[in-house]
Amino acid sequence: MLKRYIAAFLITIVIFAVARRLSYNRPVLVSADFAGAKLSHITVKEQVGPGEPLLILETELPDGAEPQIIYRERGDSPVSRVRMLESSRGVWEAPLPELRKGRVLEYAFEVPLEGQDHPRLPSESERFLKLKYKGDISKTVLVLHIFFMFAAFYFMVLAIMSAIRILLKKEGKYGTIRLMRWVILLTFIGGWPLGFILNQQRFGVAWEGFPFGYDITDNKTQLVLFSWLVTASLVRGSVLGRGDRSDLIGPVGLAWAVVTSTAVTLLLYLVPHSL
Repeated sequence: MLKRYIAAFLITIVIFAVARRLSYNRPVLVSADFAGAKLSHITVKEQVGPGEPLLILETELPDGAEPQIIYRERGDSPVSRVRMLESSRGVWEAPLPELRKGRVLEYAFEVPLEGQDHPRLPSESERFLKLKYKGDISKTVLVLHIFFMFAAFYFMVLAIMSAIRILLKKEGKYGTIRLMRWVILLTFIGGWPLGFILNQQRFGVAWEGFPFGYDITDNKTQLVLFSWLVTASLVRGSVLGRGDRSDLIGPVGLAWAVVTSTAVTLLLYLVPHSL
């Protein structure tokens, strides 16, 4: 039993580490080469707290050429431009305006060159890089949120281990059901009360998931909980401690339902987080 607990803990750490590396918030290097010009930039994904986000562009340009930032608020808002200043040879910088938390700016770089196509980064004319403005969040609430979501995933790993033992006819269903209760409870606390607080602090709105919005983190949280609630409803009598007369499936069916919910949860956890 101890080995099972240790294995579940290690698996949970690995999944959370992978999910972190897939985060949208990680800056990436983007670059483009043109005839007589080269542009490269490390993306700025977020501006946390008050202030103007500073963009830096490294270039190889013809003499006299000066890059510009073109930007707009997400959607069909008008495009604005700001000239960049050369802070050192081939390195240009300029700030974007300060906006309230929750807003998103789309930006790109362009170099006006007389008599030829303008080099642009990203090179596709309709593509922009995205920067989101975020508020500061409570470290205490963040730690609690991470703890509850980590614990929920940990109990989920234990639940699928228990479900596999059901399929191998090595144990009954009640151990799996107990673990499912913890998965549902911890997911709810971490994703809703704590998630609402973090969302309000970070983006200025408590909930951006369906049906009010399309935020990927809020939507994946409710999909995870919905998946486990569906599984629990199939054995609702046992889950509620009322006996198994109202259960719609037996132990083997429960095991496969847990496998399915675990697969759904794993896929959704690997979807990059927006927080």
